Amino acid sequence: MKKFLKSLAAVVLAAVICAACALPTLAVPTYEYSEVYKASKYYTALKAYEHTGELSKDIVGIAETQLGYHEGDGEADMDGANTKGSKNFVEYNRIYGKLDNNEGNGVSYGYAWCCAFVSWCLTHAGAPAGSFVVEVSCPRMMKYLSEKGRYFQSETAFLPKAGDLIFFGNPNSAPNHIGIVTGVENNKVHTIEGNKLGLVTRASYDVNDTQVRGYGRILMEDGEYFAIQATDLFLPTGEFFTTVPAGDTVKLVESYGATALVEYKGTQAVAEMSFLFPMNSLAFTVTYDTGDGRGAPEIQHRRPGEELKLSEKLPTFKGYTFLGWATERGGEVVYQPGDKYTGDESIVLYAVWQANNYTVKFVNPDGSVISEAVYPYCGEVVAPEAPTMKPDGENKFIFEKWDMTVQRFCFGDVTYTAVYTSVPLTEEEKAQLAASTDVGSADGCSSFASSGALVAAILAFAIFKKKEH
Repeated sequence: MKKFLKSLAAVVLAAVICAACALPTLAVPTYEYSEVYKASKYYTALKAYEHTGELSKDIVGIAETQLGYHEGDGEADMDGANTKGSKNFVEYNRIYGKLDNNEGNGVSYGYAWCCAFVSWCLTHAGAPAGSFVVEVSCPRMMKYLSEKGRYFQSETAFLPKAGDLIFFGNPNSAPNHIGIVTGVENNKVHTIEGNKLGLVTRASYDVNDTQVRGYGRILMEDGEYFAIQATDLFLPTGEFFTTVPAGDTVKLVESYGATALVEYKGTQAVAEMSFLFPMNSLAFTVTYDTGDGRGAPEIQHRRPGEELKLSEKLPTFKGYTFLGWATERGGEVVYQPGDKYTGDESIVLYAVWQANNYTVKFVNPDGSVISEAVYPYCGEVVAPEAPTMKPDGENKFIFEKWDMTVQRFCFGDVTYTAVYTSVPLTEEEKAQLAASTDVGSADGCSSFASSGALVAAILAFAIFKKKEH
């Protein structure tokens, strides 16, 4: 790598000296528009578009002129008006040429066209030659941008912006679809894509959608970049300067494809673009961990200096109340849903749960409480072992069961009612019951009488003592 950069350093030096020669030139279509397309409303919209001179805006603007264009079944359908066409014949494939992609149309303009559409838009937007390649292959387009240091995996901290390219596909295979990013809002990536259901159409995806493979940036802008891994720097003379540690920032002075002139600690040097990451696309992430709970909010992203409103979505956990978010597992609540997050770092927020308390009652049929207790969710319930109910004078009651199966663990407020079997009292039991009632009454009177006698004795003693004096 050092030999590679050293050999390029001289080239970069020459480019710096002849900066005027390095100024980008607008790429123009190298093909003739089909007569059918030239008679279409899409050609009229294309020609009416006024370039802003800002590439990212013009890439999106050009793509917007083609919204609604539909593929056809032959070259006669290049006007995009055949809404039932299904054989991939589109004007955009003309920028690449006829090709047999084994799609049943032979050597023709009828082949998968999402990448050709992107190439067509980039060309008409005025993307500089060398900043992209006219392609019909998504894998080859991704490879080209990767070699230029302009492709960023979706799992990195990269957050796209309008004018970037978006690649789709299985993470374990080559990308199979491509589109143009029109913006990012509320954690959604908005796009315009060709060959989506046979159309040029808009679409939206979660920033964290697993089908998004990564993003491509056509032009790397001057400004602050940070090293995604340690990278060697060389002076334009070819001498080794130093190594930028991963995470340190450098200032991009000018990009030359796979290499760049950067400024680091006051010195200009040559770096490899694939090791640098644009600061204006750096995204800090907020990830939500609900533990055993469900309904965790989606991962959120924020750029440095931006204010992020935390998700207002509330997670759930049966039997527990959500209290808020902690910054460490088992910690105290620090954030509530909807709070603002401004920290310049990626964080994980942990749900704080509080077990709910529930009341479990055991009662008799007449509503009298046998026992009552408060349990936390999943607390082990203790049921009365032998509940009783007083005889009514004619019958005695024998506990049979509870009206519901008593759950071993508490899952909510519940009342269990005892079920008794009614058995008639024998004459002897009735007599005993009556006797016990009488005894209780007599005891009460006897007690009262005794108490009265005691009071009288005390009073008499007090009078006697007074007379002695």
